[in-house]
Amino acid sequence: VSGRRPYSYTFSHDKIFACIYSALPTGMERKQLHVRIGHRLLDAYPNNEYIKFVAVDQINQGAESITKTTERVELVRMNLDTLKLASKNSAFDRAQDYTASALSLFPNDGLWQVDYALALELHTIAAETVAVNQSPGELVDKVVLHGRTLEDKIPASTTLMMYYGWNHRFDETLDAGIALLKLLGEKIPRKAGKLHVAWELTRAKNDAKHMSDEELLALPVAENKNKIAAMKTLFLMYSAAFCTSAELMLVIVLRAFRMSLRNGIVADVTPFAFSTFGICNEYMKNETECIRFHKLALKLVNIHSAQVVKSATYYSTYGLGLHRVMPLEELQAPLAEGMKIGLQVGTPGPALTCGLMLVGLHYIIGTCLTQLEPMADQYMKLMEEYNRTTVTVCMCLTHQKILNLMGRSNDPLTLTGSAMDQTQHYHDMVASRNDVGLFLHLEYRFQLHIFFEDWDTAMMYHKQVLKHPDGLKSMGPHFQIVEHNFLTALLYFVWHRRTGSRKHKKLALQILQTMKTSKVNGNPNYDNYIPILLAEMRAKKLTKHELNETFRRAAAKCKFVQLRAIAHERAASLIQEQFGDNELTKQHLEAAKRRYEEWGATAKVKDVHEKLRLL
Repeated sequence: VSGRRPYSYTFSHDKIFACIYSALPTGMERKQLHVRIGHRLLDAYPNNEYIKFVAVDQINQGAESITKTTERVELVRMNLDTLKLASKNSAFDRAQDYTASALSLFPNDGLWQVDYALALELHTIAAETVAVNQSPGELVDKVVLHGRTLEDKIPASTTLMMYYGWNHRFDETLDAGIALLKLLGEKIPRKAGKLHVAWELTRAKNDAKHMSDEELLALPVAENKNKIAAMKTLFLMYSAAFCTSAELMLVIVLRAFRMSLRNGIVADVTPFAFSTFGICNEYMKNETECIRFHKLALKLVNIHSAQVVKSATYYSTYGLGLHRVMPLEELQAPLAEGMKIGLQVGTPGPALTCGLMLVGLHYIIGTCLTQLEPMADQYMKLMEEYNRTTVTVCMCLTHQKILNLMGRSNDPLTLTGSAMDQTQHYHDMVASRNDVGLFLHLEYRFQLHIFFEDWDTAMMYHKQVLKHPDGLKSMGPHFQIVEHNFLTALLYFVWHRRTGSRKHKKLALQILQTMKTSKVNGNPNYDNYIPILLAEMRAKKLTKHELNETFRRAAAKCKFVQLRAIAHERAASLIQEQFGDNELTKQHLEAAKRRYEEWGATAKVKDVHEKLRLL
């Protein structure tokens, strides 16, 4: 009968197939028949990808009958070509089958003696394929053992680093990277401190201070293979260091930047190095140089057609830099492009980081949660498919926070539901020493308690957040800093009102001043947040009419729907607290409820509805 594919046929019943197959020759004769069938198919359909899979499967079934070394080498080559084809089509399980078949043809590492180049290519590419869902350690060990030159060993070693990074094994990523850098002639301290950062920063600034934009963009292309490999290794170490050690992360990016200036441009690394040097300038409070190097990074991507590093440069430049001079809404297109390009060129890690940022961005700018949740779910599945644990543990937090606000969890204040389990996630972050993931875990719990005006618990989580300085440093250049600053200042103002704490009033005023300064320096995004904080700060001194009008004006100035809801809800709380005016309180609560409904935050709608009932 006709098969599932055009021009293909299949037996109408499994028993018919079994009957016919049992009638065929057995033993070695049957194996030889499989080999002949496979070769006939390849001869008849040389350009048909589907037939190639079938043909190589047939030959593999009869591989035991192939005794000539040259023919076995040729079958290894066939399996290698087919595993490349399977990987290209994301059929990673099938690719691993072809890897196993190829390796079985020359037991005891015999292929290395027969055809070194083929053995090296097979083990290197097989390691990349296996790394998608299991450790490539054994294959990499073979390359390290039999590889004749350092250059031959580098690709497999970097694959192992990537596998460690994807699976949250940050210490192993960094250890492997530092060991490889040492072989390449670059020494990086494993436990970097402030003095290491200061030394690297001073040298980087000295190297770059007399160079104009034109000179930087005209740097020659790097030619030294060891230096190129070292820069690519630094690039692979960045994410692991970002999650575990801010000082080591800064040393890594500064070294990559300096190497670009000294050795020339590596298209797959230098644009990202320039962008991260911009981030370093942000840490040093040098806003002008920060923006300058982010813009230079984008120009380098275009000059060198650097598609491989484009997604990494986009998330670094837009997500961690140019949001200081661009409206948040304008970040959507480049982050979406970064994700698309990264998946196309085979850099899913940076691509999915763009996706993670894109979901977070949509959340902040008030995209309806009912539209945002399917996007978060889709990206979560992609991250799991590509085995990118590092971004998955961050995305599941965002996804679950969205589900909580939508009322799709048992408790809106607990990050446990279909996307994650709060307790397990916390323990996983502690076990992997992922300080950034742990910081975000606590930060999102803090945010939820702010939304539901549970101030005591919010303060408890905020104090825990402050115990993770590396996480706080990672938040500094991120566009999410606007929301973090706003919610923190709001908590401090409320805490001052409740307890009379001058310390918290002073801290709130410091954050407010930072936001005002950033606005003066060209940041267009704090306009959405400052009016609410100013209203909160002045509330005690205002009459009922003034307080009402101040918060209404603050809400009107907010572009994002959830901020308008917060403004009205805070107005209701303060009017009720200071004046006991139920009617005016009701008006603001009704306005807040409408805004939460527009946002799709069903849990908050219920919360506000309960407040209305209690009036």
